[in-house]
Amino acid sequence: MAKLTDISGVGASRAESLRELGYETVSDVAAADPDDLTDISHVTEDTALEMVVAAESLLTEDDDEDESTLDFTEEPEPEPEPEPEPEPEPEPEPEPEPEPEPEPEPESYDVDLELEPRQYHILLSALVDSYEDLRSRNVHRANSCLSVLDGLDAVGSLHVTEDELNALHAAVRERRLLYQGSNNVEFMRHTVGIEEQIS
Repeated sequence: MAKLTDISGVGASRAESLRELGYETVSDVAAADPDDLTDISHVTEDTALEMVVAAESLLTEDDDEDESTLDFTEEPEPEPEPEPEPEPEPEPEPEPEPEPEPEPEPESYDVDLELEPRQYHILLSALVDSYEDLRSRNVHRANSCLSVLDGLDAVGSLHVTEDELNALHAAVRERRLLYQGSNNVEFMRHTVGIEEQIS
């Protein structure tokens, strides 16, 4: 379970300030209004927004880890007492084994893209950076970023699974927040245009 100090930009002092305002857990911060977090000393609107996004990312990682550690092992049933062996019967003809049912394919989506050259490079960079950031701590999400990169073109239809679409949304959102934090209005405008196309 993640702690307040696991949130990027939150040290012991800032964590104590969050608790004083009623934010006891990472979930509380993820659900917070960034404007309310600016009541904390030295926390700007951009910093508050980054704290909320970082808390959301931590919750996503915790969910992925919880799913991967679920134990589906069933307790073995006690062995029954042995019964007397019956008289042998003629062996029946073996029945043909039924054909295995095919596994259902994961739900997929088609995303139509018409990216300007600068938007294409922004999206490409966002996915690469997201992969580099995730590959050591969330392999599944990192591989989803790679799958999107493999099928990415500036113009055309991008066929993605639900996990790949979520990875795409997260990478673009992080890039928009990066530009917003650095007050890069021009690049943030291009990134918003990408978000509108993949929504």
